[in-house]
Amino acid sequence: TFAPDGTLYAYRIPTSVDTKPGPAALVKVDTATGAQVVVGDLPVMFNGGMTFDAAGNLWLYSFNPTDPSTSGCSKNFCLWKVNPANADATLVGGQDTRFVGGLAATCTEVQAGTQVATGPAPISRLDRVDTATADLFKIVDLKGVGGTTGLDVNQTSGLDYDATGVLWGVGLSALTGRTPLLLSAVFRVDPATGVTATATLTLDNSDFLGQVFGLAVAGLACAAPAAVELQPLFTG
Repeated sequence: TFAPDGTLYAYRIPTSVDTKPGPAALVKVDTATGAQVVVGDLPVMFNGGMTFDAAGNLWLYSFNPTDPSTSGCSKNFCLWKVNPANADATLVGGQDTRFVGGLAATCTEVQAGTQVATGPAPISRLDRVDTATADLFKIVDLKGVGGTTGLDVNQTSGLDYDATGVLWGVGLSALTGRTPLLLSAVFRVDPATGVTATATLTLDNSDFLGQVFGLAVAGLACAAPAAVELQPLFTG
């Protein structure tokens, strides 16, 4: 996610996830070289979404793979407010019902690309995040063009707005009309209807079968609130 000053921030997790998980790290990334500078340790996590809001606050909504005594969070998915200067993370809250795969911010709110955490027919949707409680509120279900045709979004793993206000995501999509096959995809979302225009990712002219985690776009520029000048009224 890009900070208001244009610095690209990311998180990285330990390369081995088949042993006891360790803390993640907040890093700053040089967009010219890809070089990373570690800011500090984050809570233990596997994946999730991260974004700066319009006020410059950094939010991380992540999957918690450990117990509360280690992470301080008793939920499966936890919202943290992160200090970008030193990576100190303050727990806001969490929930157990939805997988959070990407965060993005408008000029007025933080949003999440989510999926039902369990069940035979996962449903992806765009949610509003209450950054005071970590509660999620449905904005719209995500679906392919026409609702049943094209490529439906199966799982969001990155989300961000561009400078014109268009919402983009990356994740997994399921090809319809054939044996289900999960493919990495990029998609554009209409936040009013949930309709997604989706294209699968390719590598060397073949379907890219890996998964892309994270998406950052140098996006919306939000105007500062207008100053209000108060004129005192004296009586008597």
